[in-house]
Amino acid sequence: MDGGCSRLLLAVGVLAAVASAQRLNPGQGMPQNVPVAREEAPAQTAPPAAPAPANKALPPAKPTPTQPDALLAGHDLEVGIFYFHRDDYPGALARFQHALFNDPTLAEAACRAGDSEQKLNQDVRARQYWQQCLKLDPEGKWGKTAHKALATEKR
Repeated sequence: MDGGCSRLLLAVGVLAAVASAQRLNPGQGMPQNVPVAREEAPAQTAPPAAPAPANKALPPAKPTPTQPDALLAGHDLEVGIFYFHRDDYPGALARFQHALFNDPTLAEAACRAGDSEQKLNQDVRARQYWQQCLKLDPEGKWGKTAHKALATEKR
């Protein structure tokens, strides 16, 4: 063993011996249980508040409006792809829709949402997503994929 490890083991051994000696001779060394003086809290002068009537209903909570978040869009897209590859098409579609809500310019999310709708036998909605993808990315990779899906779907 190197010098560092042997010194560490020696220190641990010494600490174990001291702790063992403390258990055998509790009156020596550091005191074990010393009472700590504490101040008492002053007595309450005000009477406690009356409990709310049991039949009074609370007003409904107002939902906080959800704001689009571009960081979440990328995450939703990745999770949707994961679900799609696991054949969980409803879960994938929900994630792709979330991604489109958070970033309406994501052509990949629109194209993949169309693919999910097609797997769920919703051809009309699939076509709508592919057309949206074509509008977002007419000459890019996802636009070409959507164009190909639309051409195949019409057959």
